Amino acid sequence: MDSHWQQVEALAALRARIAELKQEEASLRALFLDIASERPCTGPQHEVFVRRTNQRLFQRDRLPSALLADPSLWTTRVQHSVCVRIRPRTGRALPAAAENGDYLFEPFHAWNQQTPLARGRGAV
Repeated sequence: MDSHWQQVEALAALRARIAELKQEEASLRALFLDIASERPCTGPQHEVFVRRTNQRLFQRDRLPSALLADPSLWTTRVQHSVCVRIRPRTGRALPAAAENGDYLFEPFHAWNQQTPLARGRGAV
């Protein structure tokens, strides 16, 4: 067993809590997209409103395949991910995702996923 086992378990527990919070946030977000699109919803200290913005998107799929296949137009970027998965225990079955080698918790990437480069080739 690794000498950092407590930190390993703490990270796994934290990511599980974050996943639960993201799920709860998604439910509330869906609610407010429905009811707050007409008018803001107010509480004693906060207000929720829906802001609509337009964004221009580049359509890579419309480029010729020869251009997409040209290696001189691509660059490689190294990405470091901290991943967590459940270790198998003797006599206990793993969830199907773990048997396939999939990660049970969302990997944390060392770069901001909102940047244009992050949405390009190789993004997770």
